[in-house]
Amino acid sequence: MDSSLTKTLSDFQWRNKLLEFGISKNNNLPDAEYILENLRENGYEVDQCLVIADGILVDVRDLQRYCKRKGISSTKGELSLRAQHIFFIPLPFTFTVLGDLEFLKSFRKLLWYTRLHFDKCFTTGIWSPNNYGIYGRHPILIPGLSNLTTLHNMICDALKHWRNGNCKRFWAEIATAQSLHRSIVQTYHHRQFPDILAISLLLERHQLSRLRIGMAKDLFAWANDDAVGLQSHDPRRRIFEEMIHLPMDPQGHLYLAYDAYCRHLWMTRTTGNGPIKAYYGYNQASLPRTIPGGFYNLFKGKSIIEIQGILQQVDLMFPVIDHARVCLWQTAIRYLLQEHRYDDAETFSANLASSLLSDPYPPGIFQERQLNADTSITLFLLGSAQISLKKVPQAQRSFAKCVEIRSVRVSDYSWIPYSQVH
Repeated sequence: MDSSLTKTLSDFQWRNKLLEFGISKNNNLPDAEYILENLRENGYEVDQCLVIADGILVDVRDLQRYCKRKGISSTKGELSLRAQHIFFIPLPFTFTVLGDLEFLKSFRKLLWYTRLHFDKCFTTGIWSPNNYGIYGRHPILIPGLSNLTTLHNMICDALKHWRNGNCKRFWAEIATAQSLHRSIVQTYHHRQFPDILAISLLLERHQLSRLRIGMAKDLFAWANDDAVGLQSHDPRRRIFEEMIHLPMDPQGHLYLAYDAYCRHLWMTRTTGNGPIKAYYGYNQASLPRTIPGGFYNLFKGKSIIEIQGILQQVDLMFPVIDHARVCLWQTAIRYLLQEHRYDDAETFSANLASSLLSDPYPPGIFQERQLNADTSITLFLLGSAQISLKKVPQAQRSFAKCVEIRSVRVSDYSWIPYSQVH
């Protein structure tokens, strides 16, 4: 804008210019009435839904006060909305901390910078579909997910020693985990920040708030280190900064709300290739890092026939031993185990194991690291379902086969502590 305009524009003209650029105060009557009416129609209380207007988290309480001051518009339904995009992201809990103005401001900034990061990665092609139409599986991104998994597993293993009172071993493993912080900051994988919050939640639940904040500060320091390579305008710098200040509740509400927002951003941009591929592209794992949240959405509440139908579609999308296929099957099985639907879990586990073991594969096929892990985990899940059904002899055979395959020396082997089977 011409600098000479700053001397000639009136306040009214300035406001109009700012509106042209999409810069305005959050509240205006048509938007406010539309948002509150939608919340009422869907039965959402004030803190049971994230409302996003043009990328900005809306303070619903402020909207209520605003409408109360202005009164009901006599032209309701006739005035056009100022916001071009309004999204409602339901939460499976009441997020009461949104009533804290300081928290709201910080959380709003976190979501704003996260949206900028997601938009940048999609528009520049950093996140683009592979040959199967799945986003986020580029070979450059996969090591980032592996590092996030390693960090998570190291923290889980360290916390096991903390619970057992072995403080020396705990701090030794924490120190080892910190060596990954630089690579964690550098990754462009979309699970970067949800996974960091999941790890933060694990620490908070063990009453290790100082360690959690220390981890956040160290990550922020790496983000601002010129040697790491994050540019000064990279929104990830601001995300790391906000993670220092936001309080982590042991219930996991902050993590769940943030993960729901990231999942919404991801699904909005990737569902064009089908909801199943978009769902797998976001999760890229068969079990959640911590609280499930929306992790099992594809299978949640589905009957055995419906789940079977979904998995039949999966089989048409991917080769038999492709990791995406196996991972989606295992996600369904883990969901059924979580819901105590052990008969169904056994059936699907047996079918998946049969498909992985029945073909005459060439010698040494199970030396391939991913297939080895996928097959042994499938057998472990089968044995778990059989144990729950008190089928002890069958479970023993499944576990024995699991150990047999897991004992095969795999290529590119490196030791990673596993607190739980992934």
